[in-house]
Amino acid sequence: MADATIPLGGTSSNVNEIQLQNSTLVCSYCPETTPKQCIKCKKPYCPNHASRLSPQFCQDCFKELSIIIDKYHKIEDEYDEATDSVIHRSSSCKRIRCDGPDWVFYNTAIHLLSDDELLNQIEFHKFMVSQIENTQDVRKVKKNQAQYGASQGYKVSSTKSTTEIRRKREVKPVDVRARLKKQGIPDALIDAMMKAAGTV
Repeated sequence: MADATIPLGGTSSNVNEIQLQNSTLVCSYCPETTPKQCIKCKKPYCPNHASRLSPQFCQDCFKELSIIIDKYHKIEDEYDEATDSVIHRSSSCKRIRCDGPDWVFYNTAIHLLSDDELLNQIEFHKFMVSQIENTQDVRKVKKNQAQYGASQGYKVSSTKSTTEIRRKREVKPVDVRARLKKQGIPDALIDAMMKAAGTV
């Protein structure tokens, strides 16, 4: 049963795939060395020449695939006897499906996977979907910022802040009596002057 399995990536018990991963091959499109081999045509390829839809295929494979989105819109009319009026109810939905020769191959490969390989593929594609959605959100934010900046004339400018430090000066008391005495004024006159000034 293992010989009929077509690996879709992740871990595999296939001996041939393990031997391939341990060997070094040359990309079919450039001189780059790579351990990857397309699971459809078996040609070696590097990441630069992988399929844009799935990194498990080379650029020539898994490109004949189309995504078909069918949109449905339904309107129902319901008569309400209590209000003697017609109520219009509308509903819409869409169905997304894949089609094309490469999808037939990929669908067959999925059905040939073992239970463990199916689990690995589910986790791998969940992670890939989260990465794709995150990339899409980042691009939307950047696009909205660019449009908003262009319409509002928004300009990002840098601001400079300065910190002012004020030092408090320490004022020492002045000995008026000593100063007057240095000028040769008698003590009796100094006492009278200070008494008049109210400092005594």
